[in-house]
Amino acid sequence: MANAFTKTAAIAVAAGLTLAGSAGIATDAIAQETPAHTSNVTGAGIDSSKSLSLTLHKKKLANDQQPGEQANGQEMQGVPGTGLDGVEYKLDLVKSLKTDQDWQEAAKTYKDNKTADILNIEPEKANVASGTTANGGNVKFENLERGLYRVVETKAPAGVVPGAPFLVYVPMTNKDGTDWVYDVHAYPKNTENTVTKEVKDEWANAGDEYTYTLSTGVPAGTLTKYVVRDTLHEKLAAPTEENVKVEGFTVGTDYQVNIDGQKVEVEFTEAGRKKLQAGTQVKTTITAKTKEAVQHIPNQGTLIYNNGSSEHDVEQPTNEVHTYWGNLKVTKTDEGTKPLAGAEFELVRCQGGEGKPWTQVADTGAQNAYSSTGDTTKPVKKFVTGDDGTVTISGIHVEDFENNSAENVKTNFCLKETKAPKGYIADDKLIPFELKRGEVNKETGAPVKTIESAANVKNIKSPNTLPNTGGMGVLIIVLAGLAIIGGGVYAARRNSQSA
Repeated sequence: MANAFTKTAAIAVAAGLTLAGSAGIATDAIAQETPAHTSNVTGAGIDSSKSLSLTLHKKKLANDQQPGEQANGQEMQGVPGTGLDGVEYKLDLVKSLKTDQDWQEAAKTYKDNKTADILNIEPEKANVASGTTANGGNVKFENLERGLYRVVETKAPAGVVPGAPFLVYVPMTNKDGTDWVYDVHAYPKNTENTVTKEVKDEWANAGDEYTYTLSTGVPAGTLTKYVVRDTLHEKLAAPTEENVKVEGFTVGTDYQVNIDGQKVEVEFTEAGRKKLQAGTQVKTTITAKTKEAVQHIPNQGTLIYNNGSSEHDVEQPTNEVHTYWGNLKVTKTDEGTKPLAGAEFELVRCQGGEGKPWTQVADTGAQNAYSSTGDTTKPVKKFVTGDDGTVTISGIHVEDFENNSAENVKTNFCLKETKAPKGYIADDKLIPFELKRGEVNKETGAPVKTIESAANVKNIKSPNTLPNTGGMGVLIIVLAGLAIIGGGVYAARRNSQSA
């Protein structure tokens, strides 16, 4: 009897709980040594009156956390990790274990967990039970028949890599081989896989280039697919292969860039996947720019991978990032309200405020944006008022939100008059204005109101301008001047003679 216990325990632990205890994302990273198999076993000593169950205690490990002690089929205390709710499982009955021959065939055929994901399960034995972890990561499957089961994780919470399928015997012997365990406990473990999206858009107006960076984690396991996908907004210029880079990897050798319209996919080759190290981050950058004046561009990426731990590819979305631009309406008048056409302005980076004078940022020049006058089809650096004395400058980056954050914002633009209308004096001081994103929709991030501001700029007439008196008026002034000069010369001569 003891021999039967020992031999059955060898199979049960080897084919079931060894990997049940390490069946999370890091299949290769945290797998433990599997005991040798023994084929000469029986089901002797099993109490048929006992009900059979399998309880899964799902644990999420931190990236640097070890899986702990080998699971043994019995309930354990102090198992590392945090209970993970919301994980969906199904049980497939691989083989019923009703006779001694069934046990022996199972031991010969299903030698280790590596066969778990390639088994062909008969339809009537597939999905004999299913459940979702709750109350600290637990799910219990009751009233099971005696058999070898495949445990398949069918869905995991966002950001958690699915665990690999594993095999478990129900019932199985305890770790000492001295008794049967009818209520089997397994502790599959997962780790999180981090994917994030960043945008670097400070000072970038419409038509200027800015950069998206996708940082995607590498899960453990044998990667058969690793793709970084980013679909750019329709108002961004169509991407090209030259716009896409992966830090530390070579295009054409380690990865291919596939572009379909606005969709960009960075697909790692077999050679590239072999270079990916579990637990590291892959950094993919995409350079973008708007192709027209726009107020808001959201962006989100996706990591798609298969590391052999799931029946399907896993798609893991990044966070969403946002960029905002606004409009500035410039109105040019004389000292009253008369509109002045032909005033020319530039948009410059500036610093100051809070009692300090506004000055142009050193080593910077005129900035691009879209104009409502002149060439409206592309970004320009000169903005000229029209006949109504106005010009609207569109696509100016807001001053209270940059790089997807409202913290430590550096962006500030000022208006700079470079040429006044004929007969008027240009204002040589920089003209600051406020352009803020304001309230945004909590779901989409879109601004609730149009982002806009206004600048009213007045000019005074030049004091050196002659009055418009007509041709005769000018002649009279000239003759009068000559008469004054002639009179002065005559008076000087008389005074000289008198002396």
